[in-house]
Amino acid sequence: MRYTKGDHLGCYKDLDIPKQWENWSWKNDTMASFKHKNTRIWIDYPNRKDREYEDLDLRRFHVEIFESKDWKYADDEPIGKEYNTDSFEDVIKYVTKNIAK
Repeated sequence: MRYTKGDHLGCYKDLDIPKQWENWSWKNDTMASFKHKNTRIWIDYPNRKDREYEDLDLRRFHVEIFESKDWKYADDEPIGKEYNTDSFEDVIKYVTKNIAK
């Protein structure tokens, strides 16, 4: 699904976001984010020069997998797995494989 409005639209306007993902983007974050069951998917700007941390070797996509749908944190860190990549196709596969049933 192509979004046409929202905070940080420039981060994801080139992507077909699955319709099951809920847009959790917030203006005070440095990039867009989406929620799907026990996952939060962060999407940064495609062009590194548009990113807040352009000098770091960070991937465009960051996925947090929580152990439950309750989204519990321990010491400000997600309980579960994390995944970084520059491939949106890999994000889709990873989220599909790891969502809480």
